[in-house]
Parts: sequence; structure tokens; C-alpha cells
Amino acid sequence: MEARQIAFQLESVGISLGPLRMQIEKFRNASEEWHTYIDSLETVKPSLVRLLNDKMMSVEKAFLKPTGLPGRPLVHHLAFAPSEFDRYDVKGFPVFSDLLYYINKLPPDSQMQGWRNLRFYLSDLVLAIKTATTTLALP
Repeated sequence: MEARQIAFQLESVGISLGPLRMQIEKFRNASEEWHTYIDSLETVKPSLVRLLNDKMMSVEKAFLKPTGLPGRPLVHHLAFAPSEFDRYDVKGFPVFSDLLYYINKLPPDSQMQGWRNLRFYLSDLVLAIKTATTTLALP
């Protein structure tokens, strides 16, 4: 399922992607500042290298959910993970398409729990991106 189809279906049931888009934009800006800072360094002390590496590891850890993704407790990365239907095709935010697939297969009167799971995932994702953005704050 394409990103536009996913966004349309989510917004048609009242699930706003506005907070997600806003956090992605903030993360993109923080990432650009991070790269500009790294490129501006002329000499780097080992202690600074350690600090920068620790920050990068913390950014990656911000995207890990200890309990796993909805329906897949062994897959922990909120942003990048294989789709449940094509394990070789890693996409960003695969849970959206996976959950929508299952929700669409349910009768309309049984879809409430699926939408609830999707809202929880969206909330977890927004929080992870916000945490990663904060972690990227320059030293």
C-alpha cells in the first residue's frame, strides 16, 4: 500500500498524521544541524568522538520498542522493519500497511481494536521521533 493511500485511509477515519509529519520535519531539521556541525569540526578529540557516537546510538535506541510491534513481538524497530508480508522489502513505517491490511479484512463492526492498535503505534512513533530529535541536540 502506497503512502498516499495509507494517509487517505487513516484521515478518512479521523486519524491525523499532522503530529507525525511535524515531528518528522523537526527531526529532519535537527539531522541537518547535526550534519552541519559534524562537517564544521576541524579537529576532534577522542572524548568528543565518544560523545557523538553515544548520541547516535541513543538516537537509534529511541526507535526501538521493547515489547515489539503490534502483532510481532520479536520486531522492535518502529520506523524501519520488514513488512509482515514481504520480509525482504524493508520500508519506513511498515506497521501502517500491515495493520491496515488486517483492519480491512475485518467486518466493519470488528475493526475498532485494529484502529485502536494503529493509534497506539502512531503515538509510539511520534514519541520515538520526538525523543530522537531531542537526543540530537548539539553538545
